[in-house]
Amino acid sequence: MQRILGVARHYDWGSPTAIPAFLGDPPDPERPVAEVWFGAHEDAPSPVAGSDQTLLDVVGNRLPFLVKLLAPGRSVSLQVHPEPHLAEAGFREDEASGIPRDDPRRRFKDPVHKPEMVFALTPFTGLVGFRPVAECVRDLDRLDADLARRMRAELTGPGPDGDRRRRALQTALDASADEVKGFGGEIPWLADLAEQYPGDPGVAAAVLLRRFVLAPGEAVFVPSGMIHAYSSGLALEVMANSDTVLRAGLTTKLVDVDALMRCVDFDSEAAVEVSRHHSAGRLYSPAVTEFALLDATAASPEPVPISLAGQQIALCVEGPVELIDGANRLELGPGQAAYLADAKGLSMRGPGRLVLAGPGRES
Repeated sequence: MQRILGVARHYDWGSPTAIPAFLGDPPDPERPVAEVWFGAHEDAPSPVAGSDQTLLDVVGNRLPFLVKLLAPGRSVSLQVHPEPHLAEAGFREDEASGIPRDDPRRRFKDPVHKPEMVFALTPFTGLVGFRPVAECVRDLDRLDADLARRMRAELTGPGPDGDRRRRALQTALDASADEVKGFGGEIPWLADLAEQYPGDPGVAAAVLLRRFVLAPGEAVFVPSGMIHAYSSGLALEVMANSDTVLRAGLTTKLVDVDALMRCVDFDSEAAVEVSRHHSAGRLYSPAVTEFALLDATAASPEPVPISLAGQQIALCVEGPVELIDGANRLELGPGQAAYLADAKGLSMRGPGRLVLAGPGRES
């Protein structure tokens, strides 16, 4: 067991208060904290506490997964993560063009896909996947705008749902700033988004997506190809170890509508993830090999076996929690994390709560 430190990421859409409050740090209104990374990604590998090494040095290679704290202060970009073959092809194209990985013009930072799961720590809102076509038409009928009528015409035109969604999304993303102004109308959450990003085509596209309001402890899985935009709250994210993001709106970063449209799965609809019972709590195990997530508690003073196999990252979300591995002990408070080379013999003692992320399998 090794204590690892998170790496804060200061993006303009981040909350100035949510993550500092969770970590017990004073907020800095001038530096919103959008994310904190725990893992072994080259862009922000976690330092190993008490040493001059990072987790990337310790493991010698990437872990298959990455863990983040996520705190939007306003809506995050309308985005998609490409499926594996598209991620690899796009990465080769950007490499051949000689665009450095840290260049703002870079689209495909990694040659692997990035399915992810969001686990709410506070009430958390976001737009994830497409809504049924009939629901979109109903809301477009409430908007007195030519753009809304054109999108409605595409959604009620010929063809399967996926083709109609494609045409409606393209219509939204091709709209001018003048066409989008005032698009929110009588739909409160959409009007709020329009106020955050006036004239942004992503506002019009948002009406096609399903809005989630997750309670703490609920999760949504976002496979590669599923369009999404997180909105507010504090969550833990676990994902494949990639930082490839294609954006089409609601952002100050690079927008590439053509690349996003090539990568969207227009049949994708999301649902709240269903957990499975585990002796230590609830196990979320979506249909990917890169990661699973265990929400573990120890209500009694006796150690509770966690009994997972493989490399893990443990993050305390309510503290304190004591990790026990044979004669080794490690206490974690809220927001503190540890790397476990193999958690098979691990147990925990409360009264806190721990989230473990690891490979997508259960021992």
